[in-house]
Amino acid sequence: MFMDFVMVSMDQIANQAAKMKYMFGGKAKLPLTITTTGEPD
Repeated sequence: MFMDFVMVSMDQIANQAAKMKYMFGGKAKLPLTITTTGEPD
């Protein structure tokens, strides 16, 4: 159940993160590290 949520939220996070450089006109460095935990079903 948790991993299902992670995959849905990761899609949204990745799409938003890809746009961040352009939202700031390329003037900001935005390093991003995402860590998650998961357990087998």
